[in-house]
Amino acid sequence: MTKKIFFTFLLLTTGYLVSFGLDTWIRINQLGYLPEGTKKAIVLSQAPIKINYFSIHDVLTDKEVARVNNITNFGAYENFRYVYILNFSSFKLPGAYYIKADVFYSPTIFIGNNIYDNSADMVLNYFRQQRCGENMAFNCICHSNDGFDGVSEIIKPTAIETEKNVFFNTFSSNFTAQTTSIQQQQVIFNHIDATGGWHTGAGFTKNGALAATSILNLLMAYQLNPNDFDDQYDFLGRKIKNGVPDILDEIKWGLKWLIKLNPGEDTLYHQVGDDRDMIPGLEPDKDVLNYGYGVGKGRHVFRATGKPQGLFYYQNQSNGLASLAGKYSAAFALGSEIYNELDPQFSDSLQMLAERLYKTGKKYPGVTQSVPGKINRFTEEDNWNDDMEVAATQLYRLTFSGKYLNDAVTYGRMEPVSPWVFVDSVNYYQWFPFTNMGHIALSTVETPGVRNEFLNDIKTNLQNVKQFMDKSPFLVNIPMFRNSNNYVVSLATQCHLYRRYTADSTFIDLETALTDWLFGCNPWGISMMVGWPENASYPTHPCCYQYINRNTLPIGALVNGPVKISEYLKEMTESPSEENSVFNSSNYFYSNSPTDYMTNAPTFDGSASLLFLLTTIQDEFNHRYTKNRNIINNGCITRTDSTKKFIQLIFIADQYNDGVRTINRMLKKNNIQASFFVTSDFIKTNKKTVSQWRKEENYVGPYADKHFATNNYKRPVKAQITHNEFFNDLKNNYAELEKIGINRTDATLLYPASRIDNDSISGWCKEIGIKTISQTPGTKSAQDISLPEMRDEYYSSGEIYNQIISFEKNYGLNGHLLMFHTGASAKRTDKFYKKLSTLVSELKSKGYEFVTLKQTTDNQTHNQTKSIKNKKGRN
Repeated sequence: MTKKIFFTFLLLTTGYLVSFGLDTWIRINQLGYLPEGTKKAIVLSQAPIKINYFSIHDVLTDKEVARVNNITNFGAYENFRYVYILNFSSFKLPGAYYIKADVFYSPTIFIGNNIYDNSADMVLNYFRQQRCGENMAFNCICHSNDGFDGVSEIIKPTAIETEKNVFFNTFSSNFTAQTTSIQQQQVIFNHIDATGGWHTGAGFTKNGALAATSILNLLMAYQLNPNDFDDQYDFLGRKIKNGVPDILDEIKWGLKWLIKLNPGEDTLYHQVGDDRDMIPGLEPDKDVLNYGYGVGKGRHVFRATGKPQGLFYYQNQSNGLASLAGKYSAAFALGSEIYNELDPQFSDSLQMLAERLYKTGKKYPGVTQSVPGKINRFTEEDNWNDDMEVAATQLYRLTFSGKYLNDAVTYGRMEPVSPWVFVDSVNYYQWFPFTNMGHIALSTVETPGVRNEFLNDIKTNLQNVKQFMDKSPFLVNIPMFRNSNNYVVSLATQCHLYRRYTADSTFIDLETALTDWLFGCNPWGISMMVGWPENASYPTHPCCYQYINRNTLPIGALVNGPVKISEYLKEMTESPSEENSVFNSSNYFYSNSPTDYMTNAPTFDGSASLLFLLTTIQDEFNHRYTKNRNIINNGCITRTDSTKKFIQLIFIADQYNDGVRTINRMLKKNNIQASFFVTSDFIKTNKKTVSQWRKEENYVGPYADKHFATNNYKRPVKAQITHNEFFNDLKNNYAELEKIGINRTDATLLYPASRIDNDSISGWCKEIGIKTISQTPGTKSAQDISLPEMRDEYYSSGEIYNQIISFEKNYGLNGHLLMFHTGASAKRTDKFYKKLSTLVSELKSKGYEFVTLKQTTDNQTHNQTKSIKNKKGRN
């Protein structure tokens, strides 16, 4: 009998392990899903599987919360013989979950109203890292001698180096000799102050066209949703608040550099440096290159001539100025509109430049492409009418002159749809920008005929893409060109804005799928945005100097994205990495490798476009929900919106309950609610009290099971317990809450034991969809349990009361979390809870409202927020 049991167990265990050995993966959007949005996960398998249903489980308790059978058997796709689409859109409960399909588990799935919070601001981290000149992100100064307009003629010696993989080829001695030869034939015209701006490539070149396009995206993002951006940095990029949203600081940094590139009539500069700045190991602040003016003494600043350019064997195919002048003009025109009230003098100068450059564009139609250096790679832009269209549109918005609107319509009709949507291959940046911002701007003008015409053009773009999307389970079936993520962002942006401006949801599935792709619902299960989401799988070895030389990630950067393997092999000398071989196919290839500049290098303009997309999503969300304005320290909410006179009373309910009756009477007398964080032991001995708190609409959440300290207040950065100990304790705490009818989804806020915020605790809580909170410092409210023998750390009730009132007088208490306890040791005869009613009355007389944390930390609909205010108004 014993043998039979043993062999049965062995058989079951073997089958279980074999099941988990199958090559099967579940792909999700790792950023998360909106409760009311479309939610899909993709199962990829190389071995036979059959899925009839899947279950959704709470990530902390493992409890099954839903069972779903909305499944599509897609069949085979690329390398995968079995593919299923799991649709769980019907599940709307906020929280952290995982999917179990057969014996396979998904990564953690987050559902919530605030999943996009701070995502747009995150992209600005990358911009600060890319700053040229004074770079506070790396505390260095680079390229302070830029630069010289010094090329008197085109030099065309023999090709000297392979075109492939220049980022990782060292320069030969032949190249050095040739550089000297060129220098002997140059005539130095003059020095051009081209310091500032951003490095816009894998190396350290600066490109005016890419910068102007990026600035336009940032400007449009701010114009769309000005309240979405925080103020954490000053203009120089130092971690100092300056009263200006960070995005405006970054925009102004770029505009000031762009102004330098336009010193006079029809004189436009467009590039600083060339691909000589792509030497591996080169640091921007340790410039050892000689552009002909001496080592580190300055680089070429290329003037736009409207003719082919190139210092060495290769030349671009420039034939005009309109593409460049249009981009510059559009950025300056919208900049003038944005800064009209913020900085009128700056605004006027931008308008003058915008109008002058627009005339230059009309005078010199054609394109200005970037200048190649040692290798035959440059932006092969073919079109210019779209740039003049967006410039004319922005000038119309700025001046209300009908001539600009007429011009914009004329230019727009020259290219009604984006050419890249209808082709199978495309040259590098052939149709740039990837999104026609002129069409988007014209879709909002007051003239119905114009508005509808260009909305229909956008619709035509999307209809062409939509007819092919079902060929992929991910619904993303664009040709994998170089910089494919830029095309994904472009389509997602067009889908979103078309839906926004027309209320037509025809493309909602495509829009959602494109966004999901960017954040992990793709064959590789990787977010294409470096460092975001924080707990996600994202590029950890990007091809850029920050990582290669400084071991620092370019947080917030969008990487180029997958390409066809044939495209990859055209340029790369090295063999494809085996890391993702199971996910790569002939149609798409991606490698998380620091040597892979084709798929894994950050894209500067693509990152700006992503910021605009994220802003559009956040803005739509903010029309339905109020944005959180919480102050975060070490991942912990320590203060809510400082612009509102809300105070949150917080009570820790643990071993002492002698103040419960007094606290309850105070709440009832003042007709207010509070937030209670309870231990399991307190629940067991005070079930009726805790249930009554919840019944009276107070917030009740977890504090600890056995109240062992999660932190040491003398060393708050160091957690006192392990990851597993913390989760087990919290799980037990939730189990007690459930016994009195409080589910985990009702209590997603945790006050960590010992009251000290901590990166580890906050990070662990993010994994399971829980937010941590702590009291706002400065009022000494938490000292209501201090004892006389604590000497200097003892505060009498009078001292605490006076400290709170004094703090309010000097600094205000907007958004403050005032934390107290439901009782204190018998050794403390001076009980502060006896003063609470007086304190609340005095603060109410000063105009403060008392609300629960649930009301101020969760995103509320505008109607809900209004009802909170109305309710308080009746008090």
